[in-house]
Amino acid sequence: MKRFAETAAFATLAMLVHLILFAQTSDLGHEAGGAGGEALISLEAADATVAEMVEAWERPPQTPVPEPELSPLPAQDSHSVDFPRIEFAEGPRSEMRVAALPPVQSDTRPQLPPETARPLPVPSRSEPLPPPSEIALTASPRPPKRRDPPPTEAPETARKAEQNAPGRAAQRAAGAGGGSQAGQAARTATATASAGQEARAQAIWGARIRSRIERAKRYPRGTQASGEVRLAITVSTGGKLLGVRILRSSGNPVLDQAALDSVRRAGRFPAAPRELPQDSYVFSLAILLKR
Repeated sequence: MKRFAETAAFATLAMLVHLILFAQTSDLGHEAGGAGGEALISLEAADATVAEMVEAWERPPQTPVPEPELSPLPAQDSHSVDFPRIEFAEGPRSEMRVAALPPVQSDTRPQLPPETARPLPVPSRSEPLPPPSEIALTASPRPPKRRDPPPTEAPETARKAEQNAPGRAAQRAAGAGGGSQAGQAARTATATASAGQEARAQAIWGARIRSRIERAKRYPRGTQASGEVRLAITVSTGGKLLGVRILRSSGNPVLDQAALDSVRRAGRFPAAPRELPQDSYVFSLAILLKR
């Protein structure tokens, strides 16, 4: 309704302005004589006031926007807020009883001094041990014959020096029990040294015998099996084969016979070293046969 009233007012105002302009132009025009003078009009620029009124009339009306009314905030109290205080009653106190520990008894035993580790005595080896081999050496069941070493003759210069030494009486080693035990300590040392030399000589001789059998070994025909045969070989000190037998079979008779044939095919073996005093020795030899 308000907008309609404003539109009607502006329309009326515009009509009045046009009427005023028309009246002024009609008064200021120059009349001409005759019938053609009525057709002449005079034009003149509009006044500034009229231009402002026309601009205001053509400008769209501004609708006022209502501003919301803000209620003032309540004033805050600067004092702190007092919270209600709750009083707690004191609860009963429980007493804890701890059992007393028994007194620690001191160790009254006498302290022994710490024992120091004593190094073990290392036995001295005068001769190196023979290299390990797969051949086990055993003594022959035959009774051995002792071979007395040939007597060594002392040099003539030593004999002359002993004879020419002044004031030296003849001496002879004698044991405490009489003449039968004379020089017993010397014979024991000699026997110990000869035992080590004999074991080493047996190992060297057994390795030579094994090498000869390995060269004569042949794999049997007509089979594809493989196995190990352990044999007992008796050999004289001269290198002659005295006997051979099976200690442990391979489970295949063809392989067992091939192992026996390898020993017999080897022929004569190398002679024993001089350090071996027995007539014959028995060797335990494992022969492996495979394709």
